[in-house]
Amino acid sequence: MRGKCSCDTLDFQELHKKQDDEQIKKRGLTGFPYPFYTNTIIPLNNCISSYRFMETNLKKNIQSGKWFSLFCYLFISVNLLIFCYALVFQTTLFHALLREDALIEYLGFFFLLLTSIFLILTGSRYLKMGQGWRALAITFLAVGIVFFWAAGEEISWGQRIFSIKTPQTLSEMNYQNELNIHNINKRLFQQGFRHLTTLLIFISASASYFKRRRIFGILLPDTFLVYSFLLMSAYASYEQVTPEYHLGYLVLVFYLIHYIKKDCLMLLAALSVIALIIIVTLVNCTYTDLFQSNNTAEVREYLFSFNCFAYSVLLFTDAKTAQGEEIAY
Repeated sequence: MRGKCSCDTLDFQELHKKQDDEQIKKRGLTGFPYPFYTNTIIPLNNCISSYRFMETNLKKNIQSGKWFSLFCYLFISVNLLIFCYALVFQTTLFHALLREDALIEYLGFFFLLLTSIFLILTGSRYLKMGQGWRALAITFLAVGIVFFWAAGEEISWGQRIFSIKTPQTLSEMNYQNELNIHNINKRLFQQGFRHLTTLLIFISASASYFKRRRIFGILLPDTFLVYSFLLMSAYASYEQVTPEYHLGYLVLVFYLIHYIKKDCLMLLAALSVIALIIIVTLVNCTYTDLFQSNNTAEVREYLFSFNCFAYSVLLFTDAKTAQGEEIAY
């Protein structure tokens, strides 16, 4: 029996070598010695095949419209790294960018205003499609008005631009003495939009697991946009790293498991999100004394406004292709 097994093994090795020799002749590599082919050419060919697979996946993502979400994810990533660098090495510039009426505040206003415009246009488009789309149209129009209000609140309705004085009643309640409502209880508003963001992230991740792109007819953020919202939520100082802060890691673990054998590009993206979150957390917690009051909140509001703008563009584009279709729940 032992001799028979040995012969079987030998036959198998000879068969394997014969198949490899056929591959060598087929590829025109007969001039190469057999060990060179097996040890060098085959691994190199496997690497090229893996690269082509990733390249094909990337082209597929770009052609399917994910290029815009990928750009948004890269935009948020680069911004986070810039903020980390500025906090440590250009602290004066960091504080100058985040003060009232500075660049970051007006960019936040600009993105919120664009979000409002795109959502109102989306609602108007659904309104023209007929009775079956009316509920969806009213929802987008209402949310668009809310974002218009948020844009006005971001710059205190142009109070410092037009030199408007804060009414006495509002001044007594508003700790920043500004013409807005959200500063009456800013912590409540900040927690509110953080909870809503976390809810949107978990709903989108759950929907992707069940291979659903919509809920109640509304297109959900794709994976790259979910990553962008996760990175936005990660920007916090030491005292803001609460248990709720770590909920996003559950979503990342899900994406790692989901993409580990299916999509190399998305798996690399998930790993890059984890790396960025670790970098941002380490920098912010190590240099937390360099933050001034409200710095982290201003950065999050700016990143949040950009993410909302990106999402509103996708919703508007989706509405353009919905003509003649039934609402997908």
